[in-house]
Amino acid sequence: MRSLFSSIVLSLILSAGLTFAAELVTVHPTYITTPNGTESGSLVMSGNQILFVDNTTPANSFAIPRSQILSTSVTNGVVTLSLASPFVSPLTSASTVVFQPMDGSGTAVAAWASATPGSGVPVTAQNLITTQAAATYDYPAKYDGHEGTLEIRKDAVGFQADNPKDSIAWNYDVVRKIETVPDRNEVRLKLHGGDTETFHIVGGQTVNDAAVQMAMQRVAAAPHYHE
Repeated sequence: MRSLFSSIVLSLILSAGLTFAAELVTVHPTYITTPNGTESGSLVMSGNQILFVDNTTPANSFAIPRSQILSTSVTNGVVTLSLASPFVSPLTSASTVVFQPMDGSGTAVAAWASATPGSGVPVTAQNLITTQAAATYDYPAKYDGHEGTLEIRKDAVGFQADNPKDSIAWNYDVVRKIETVPDRNEVRLKLHGGDTETFHIVGGQTVNDAAVQMAMQRVAAAPHYHE
């Protein structure tokens, strides 16, 4: 396994045109959160590249040049990188990347990502984002034959049914993945127990990016008792 990991890292470094003589390579076990869900792997920082190595599916591994990082934020140990242009990998294509280092190194990762002048916003007491998201995103929805409101909150995803006795909520520590369809009129919660809960957004509304981003961050930051 170590040989495979080393081969993947070496391949990514060489494909990025880097030499690694006298370079410090730092590795952190991490989760990455994408619109398609949460995956585990290793976060590798080498030279001016940040690499994600998917230990299970090596083909999903990718590298991002530090010069592409426009801004960095940290919320509850979850690192969000905003990029100058979208990166493309088998996992996703996005201009925002969300990591949760498993070793609690989120602030250190953010500081490294912003260390090179001109490559991002330096991490300081003034711009290190530690805001606790307070927003609740509400959408008219149908769930399990019931009509009501889908609530994406900072502490849970809930369904407030028109008939209160049919209301239900899921804390983020029981959620394995959150998925949406391309037109954002359906939300799926994949739970650690194997069940999938599906919400159909009605009334012509769609789930916005801010709600999805907050939910993905909360899943990544939640304790993973079921791993």
